[in-house]
Amino acid sequence: MSSECVSAQSCIDLLRQIRDVSFATVDESGAPQARIIDIMLAEPGAAIFCTARGKEFYRQLVEDGRVVVTGLTEGFEMIRLQGRAHRLPEDQLGLCEHSGAAAGADATEEARTD
Repeated sequence: MSSECVSAQSCIDLLRQIRDVSFATVDESGAPQARIIDIMLAEPGAAIFCTARGKEFYRQLVEDGRVVVTGLTEGFEMIRLQGRAHRLPEDQLGLCEHSGAAAGADATEEARTD
């Protein structure tokens, strides 16, 4: 299968359709950490997801911000989106009332289908 660069927005839209995708961050020693997270919303240039403030995932996002998101479509096409996560402004945190924290991954660095 060939690897193809595509628009970040098309990857965000596909990741939102998949919903449960793998998020990879790095810990304080630079080791990769991965987990499955639900994409809550897809907005122009960003995927919105939630996590709780007390989790290691949240700490890694706040301290470093780099994230790689991958998912697999029903047609077995792998989507990979690389970017930076940031905390949403206070007025938008209602998206994740139960967790108290929400973040968006800006898809500005790399978007690929493999």
